[in-house]
Amino acid sequence: MKRVVWISIIILLLFSVFGLWYWLTFRMMPAVEFELGDDSAPQSLLIAYQGSTYKHDVIETVVTHFSANDLYIKAIDINQLDQIKTTDWSAIFICHTWEIWQPPKAIEAFHSAHAGLDNCVYLTTSGDGGYHIKGVDAITSASLLSDTKSDADSVIARIDRLLL
Repeated sequence: MKRVVWISIIILLLFSVFGLWYWLTFRMMPAVEFELGDDSAPQSLLIAYQGSTYKHDVIETVVTHFSANDLYIKAIDINQLDQIKTTDWSAIFICHTWEIWQPPKAIEAFHSAHAGLDNCVYLTTSGDGGYHIKGVDAITSASLLSDTKSDADSVIARIDRLLL
């Protein structure tokens, strides 16, 4: 009986150590917040995202493309989406990772509150690149660094259509 208890404890410890390692290795970092341009510009772009190398590369490409325009750009962490007024933005770009087979709570809450919003562009990443919120025409990706340029180009094309 003691042996079964010890084996169970060891298995639980191994799972706990693996879970901690996985979380530390693959968790999303907070986004780096920034603002570019004049907030009185005729059009504005809000970027809400999670921190990761892939997402930073996509955001950098998108921002570089639009920084030449007369456009106010503000980037925030996805956890601040509940604080924004959607009508203040010409376009909203949301870039997030699918976590444990679902979107992050902040994304789910935002989408539920603004399901009919037509000025949003979603880029959703997941392990196989196929997950997104049901009913959302999202760009999906597996977060491969080799895909950042093509994924950013897809995002830029959709934002361009919103800003015309």
